Amino acid sequence: MSTFLSSGPEPRVLVNAAAETDPVPSVDDAADDPAIWIHRTEPSRSLILGTDKQAGLFVYGLDGKQRQFLAQGRLNNVDIHHGTGFDIAVATNRTNITIDVFRISSDGVVSFAGSFPADMVDPYGITITRSRTSGDLHVFACDKPGLVRQWKLEVGATGAPRATLLRSFEVGSQSEGMIADETRGFVFIGEEGVGVWRYNSDPSDRSPNSTRVLVDAVRPRGTLVADVEGLAIYRRGTTEYLVASSQGDNSFRLYDLAPPHTLRGSFAVMPGSLGAVEDTDGLCITGVDLGGVYSQGLVVVQDGHNGPRAQNFKLVPWSQIARGLAAEPSSPSKGDRGRPDATAGVAGQ
Repeated sequence: MSTFLSSGPEPRVLVNAAAETDPVPSVDDAADDPAIWIHRTEPSRSLILGTDKQAGLFVYGLDGKQRQFLAQGRLNNVDIHHGTGFDIAVATNRTNITIDVFRISSDGVVSFAGSFPADMVDPYGITITRSRTSGDLHVFACDKPGLVRQWKLEVGATGAPRATLLRSFEVGSQSEGMIADETRGFVFIGEEGVGVWRYNSDPSDRSPNSTRVLVDAVRPRGTLVADVEGLAIYRRGTTEYLVASSQGDNSFRLYDLAPPHTLRGSFAVMPGSLGAVEDTDGLCITGVDLGGVYSQGLVVVQDGHNGPRAQNFKLVPWSQIARGLAAEPSSPSKGDRGRPDATAGVAGQ
């Protein structure tokens, strides 16, 4: 039975999807995790990458129509980093037990660049960030039992990517959702039955389990309802949120991105012309002005029950959340178009 009304202390904003992607072709539990690619000169031409964990990687326009499909196998989670010369995406591949790397051209064409061994049981969640100390690209990935590995990633305009393992650590149990705050040097990890953890993303931290911080726990210890799934960051002007998919009550919690990560509210996608969003795995968010109804940013969430069609991804204007959230800070100054997030969301079962 679906639950959309808040049963906790936080204000709950009820929103509707403005668009949806084409359904994935695979049946049952298939669509999983989205990531948003920002077009540098024409943001309205931005794209959504979405995994079908039975088949590969789909690329959609903001109208939800499929633009590309890359048959890479059982890709579970995907994340994007906007670089200086070209952009890259990374994904966990459960068929080959690898981390797959993709180049994204300036006009949004996605191409497979190569892969490297994940060296884990079942690669699951992933995020990519740039180190504040070294300037190197770092990829974090976790497997289903909760092992996390961190690599330095080198990707040129041509040739195969190169990865160097920097560290490994255990979260404790099944984990998947991951997102990095490049500005503060944090990486957030969702332990599905426990809560959301914050770690230091600097690989020189050799004791992450002793220094990690619990952002929020599942009930009854915290406000989340298991499973904890996708994690994403909204950043626009001075407004910064960490957002978590609370799969058990079909909602999304919003926390201050800055410590101590105060809970500010939640939202749920209600039935409308495109249907409700339930049983969400992955999500991603950008605060960049993409034009039209997405002038304050865009939220993309996986819909676990898109019946009678197969699963897909729903698009929600951030402006709906901003209007409804009582604790929403003041909007950015006029003309602030935001900036491409260093990373986009991950998640999913």
